[in-house]
Amino acid sequence: MLPGRLTFPQMCLAVVLGVAGGIYIYKPLYEQYRLERAKGPRPDPERQCPHCQAAVPAESGSASGPRH
Repeated sequence: MLPGRLTFPQMCLAVVLGVAGGIYIYKPLYEQYRLERAKGPRPDPERQCPHCQAAVPAESGSASGPRH
């Protein structure tokens, strides 16, 4: 065994711990994605103009804001 190198059992343990940690961290995101996908597409709600509180349809918005 060379000093400073990982042995095969140590490498296997590191891989198992890494995969288990990734599953633990990302599990809530996977569950949320699965639930949203099961519900189907959601319609876009109408937004309100922050200046005049008028309803602005979602398709008329742009990067610079609604124009009305």
